[in-house]
Amino acid sequence: MVILRYEAEARQLVNGVERANEVRVLRVERQGTWRYVGEECQLAWETDVGEGDTQSLGATLCHVAAEMLGEDPNADPW
Repeated sequence: MVILRYEAEARQLVNGVERANEVRVLRVERQGTWRYVGEECQLAWETDVGEGDTQSLGATLCHVAAEMLGEDPNADPW
């Protein structure tokens, strides 16, 4: 089970299906780590949420994005 350390912030950042799909591409299609997802989203969305803890941020972004897309964040391909 993932601890959603930045859940409130992640829900604000992943504010629609388009952003949820961006996260899905980073995690699933590019097979990025949670840290990679967090770093790429920080850059793309110009945010400092999760600064110094991009692994936790990425995990939470993936969880939120999967839910928004109607997928199980604890199952493949996440």
